[in-house]
Amino acid sequence: MVNVGEKIWGSAPTSEQQVAEQLRRHILAGELPVGEFLSQRKLAELAGTSVISVRGALRQLENEGLIENVPRMGVRIPQDTPSSVRDRYLVRS
Repeated sequence: MVNVGEKIWGSAPTSEQQVAEQLRRHILAGELPVGEFLSQRKLAELAGTSVISVRGALRQLENEGLIENVPRMGVRIPQDTPSSVRDRYLVRS
């Protein structure tokens, strides 16, 4: 039997991919605070993974337009409505 992650990525998803998917779901559901900076350490603790995996996941999400990187401040969810973020994600995919 093929694992769901294997269908998407060709092999079992990496920790970075798993974290990106978890964060993507939370962002699109409007469960993370818009405009507040996200702590990489806290996200790593919540996801049960390393900060390095979280950084990779955040890079993926930034490339998708779901978060923004503010130099010397960190990353945050852009001050948009959850529906506009969802629309932006659908357009990119």
